[in-house]
Amino acid sequence: INLRFELQTKYLLQIFRPKNVICTFEGHSWERILFKTIKEFNSNINCLAYQHTVLTKYQNSIFLPFPKEFNPDAILTIGDHNYNILKKNSKIKKLIKVGSPKNNFLKFHYKSKRVSKHFLRILILPESFYSETLLLFKMILKRCNYDNLNQYIFRLHPRMNIEDLSNVGNINFNLPKNLIISRQTLENDINSSDIAIYRGSASAIEASSSGIYPLYFNNNQDISIDPLYSFFSDESNYFNDINNLDIYFEYYINEWHNKTKSKKLNLITFCKEYFEQMDYLKIIKNLK
Repeated sequence: INLRFELQTKYLLQIFRPKNVICTFEGHSWERILFKTIKEFNSNINCLAYQHTVLTKYQNSIFLPFPKEFNPDAILTIGDHNYNILKKNSKIKKLIKVGSPKNNFLKFHYKSKRVSKHFLRILILPESFYSETLLLFKMILKRCNYDNLNQYIFRLHPRMNIEDLSNVGNINFNLPKNLIISRQTLENDINSSDIAIYRGSASAIEASSSGIYPLYFNNNQDISIDPLYSFFSDESNYFNDINNLDIYFEYYINEWHNKTKSKKLNLITFCKEYFEQMDYLKIIKNLK
């Protein structure tokens, strides 16, 4: 696949002969191959890598030291939080804070919700990987078999569709009544929910900016992929067993809106600052 990608890149470079190339930067091997292919074609082409999403505690590949030709000329990033992590760990020293389009979503104001002690809506936010989506889906399906009091809203990543998930996971989608596959916008799902269950999805930050109580499913793993790890450094929102969810539900009902309200408000502030306002002029200024 990488060889084919290299050949396709060379073909496009010969056609368009660009002065600048901008691509995403998440630590994938194809990104490094892209930079090397571009520099071999013309070392004067300006390569900008947009680090557009969350950085997790054990992120590794994006920080690995590569020979110069495998690196971009500069990294564009989403805000102070990730900028400081990159500054500390990356060998690529030209870092530019440009913000994120996600900031537009975070402008929605927090609205206090009336909490029901007898009925909660729990939003499930998987990543774009089949393995992660199936992990959360099967976990919540088991929960729904004996929890008839609450409603669970399973929101697929935009790259995912229910047919492909069914084929890959060999799942019969004859779902219990309290489990819904969402077809709403992310904004609507967040506004109608009380709690969000997630793993590595950046949408956990968007959800938390509205005052939702975020629960990270750790799945008894030593290596966390929690995008909120720096806020929940005590791992107080981690759970491993679906049978223990009732403890967290009670905490949400009795304390999240009252005794620990300051923690909730601090989380909202943290999330709203994570994705800073997009500044397209900074990108333009760094083009050749």
